[in-house]
Amino acid sequence: SECSSNEKDLAKKYITLWKMRWGTTKEIVINQEPPLSGPLQDVDTCEKMHSTKLVAQVRMMAKTDTITKKGYLYTPENTDDYWVKRWFVLRRPYLFIYESQKETEEQGVINLTSVRVDYKKDLEDMLQRQNVFAIYTNNNAYILQATSRQEMQDWISK
Repeated sequence: SECSSNEKDLAKKYITLWKMRWGTTKEIVINQEPPLSGPLQDVDTCEKMHSTKLVAQVRMMAKTDTITKKGYLYTPENTDDYWVKRWFVLRRPYLFIYESQKETEEQGVINLTSVRVDYKKDLEDMLQRQNVFAIYTNNNAYILQATSRQEMQDWISK
C-alpha cells in the first residue's frame, strides 16, 4: 500500500530528527545494513519504512540538586573543523549540555550509567587539538575538549 502525504511528511520529520546527533558520521554507527540506493526521502512504500523497528526509551527524570561539576567544554559541530563552546553540567548519572551557563534550554543529555571515558594522545594528534577526551556510550561517541590539561583531567575523574 502507498503512504499518504501525512505519513511521508511524518517520516521525513523522523529522519530529520534522527540525523541530529553529536559527533560525526565517521564516529557514529547507526545501522549495520548497507545504505539504500538513493536518498532516504525516496522511500515510496510504508512497508519499507515499517520494516525497521526502532524503540525509544523515554523516562521522566527529576534533576538532582547535587552538581558534581560544571563548566564550558568544546564539542565538534556537524563538521570536524568547527567546534562549539557548550556549558556542561554533571548531575550524576547524567551529563547535561546547554548552550550557555544560563541553563535555560538543554541541548542534550548523556546517560553516564554505562559509559567509558577515555583519553588518548592519538585522538588529540588526529584532531590536531589539545585536551581532548571521549565519552563512549552503547550507541554513541562524544568528543569533548577542555580548556586546559588540568580541567580535562578533572572532568575525566568525575
